[in-house]
Amino acid sequence: MGACFDGWAVRASCLLGRYGTSFWRHSSPRAWRRDLSCGTLVALTGEDLYASGARSLANTRGPVVRPHVASLVTLRQAVDKLFLRIFLREVERQCGFGIIAATDLSRALSAGDQQRVWYAVQGFLVAAGNLSKLLWSKSEERGVTLRRNLGVSEGSVLEPRTFRNHFEHFDERLETWASSSRRHNFADSNIGPKGEPAGLDPEDYLRNLDPETWTVTFRGDEYQLRPIVEAMRQLFRKVSDLLAMPDSAS
Repeated sequence: MGACFDGWAVRASCLLGRYGTSFWRHSSPRAWRRDLSCGTLVALTGEDLYASGARSLANTRGPVVRPHVASLVTLRQAVDKLFLRIFLREVERQCGFGIIAATDLSRALSAGDQQRVWYAVQGFLVAAGNLSKLLWSKSEERGVTLRRNLGVSEGSVLEPRTFRNHFEHFDERLETWASSSRRHNFADSNIGPKGEPAGLDPEDYLRNLDPETWTVTFRGDEYQLRPIVEAMRQLFRKVSDLLAMPDSAS
């Protein structure tokens, strides 16, 4: 049995990939029906709820057990650790996606498959952008906690999202080009050294990839892919090792 307050306490036993875990939460009956979508629900205020929430919390009856303060502190710590592990697993996933995209890019370049090249570049930039949002999030506390646990420093090559934004908001970039270009020359999706074909203004070169240096350029901005790939590989090893050690994150 576990402690509860505000009249409700529910345990959600959820299988999180290879990391099975359980945690305690409390809420109103309506909120629980909305929030929980996996595992087994157990009402601690009365009779058990059966698998997948078949019985309504609204019909549950029983005494409310007021917890000791220390129990609430332990509860909060357990929930915090669970949420941290969920975010760590997402960091691991986005690193993996970026590494897969980089492998696809290498193979596409070797095969001379231009369409596949840009498919891989775009996939890589999406993974890199998602990783940046996880580690430098709007929730500053969460970002700091993840970076501290993973040893990611401020100023890391993983932080910038400029090129993810260039690709994700390409329609807006085209409108900007149309309204600001002086000569309206247009070079896009080229694979070759920067500045080819020659003679265009810098802002008229849109997406370009140098296959030798793996440098992406966009209207004068440059983005080196190889340092990002290596940073992702290192981070993937770190987060995988951390997740393999139960209760090691804090």
